[in-house]
Amino acid sequence: MLGVHIEHFRIALMQKPDAPGDRKNLQLALKAKSRLYQFKRYVRRRLGKSYGRIIFLVFFATGILLDICRYIPAFFPFSFVLCCVLLLFNAYLLTVDPILNFLIRRGWLR
Repeated sequence: MLGVHIEHFRIALMQKPDAPGDRKNLQLALKAKSRLYQFKRYVRRRLGKSYGRIIFLVFFATGILLDICRYIPAFFPFSFVLCCVLLLFNAYLLTVDPILNFLIRRGWLR
């Protein structure tokens, strides 16, 4: 179903190349086809308006976990793995849009 929409926007851009709305919609349709973007949309839908706050709180919680490790050394292996997972998840949420935009502009994502 999504392929039909992508073709529609491509045809619209061929007829009128300077239409910014069609270009933006084609970009959104190409992103929506990607599994990376589908997961981000799912997370964003589940978090709702608190999406930005959650990203900030994950960075804050990571700092607290690393501070706890100073006082409880036995907690370090668990804390280190959890901090790495949280930071990678945050990095994914913050960078998936710019990366997909770059790939679409280069024509590497079709």
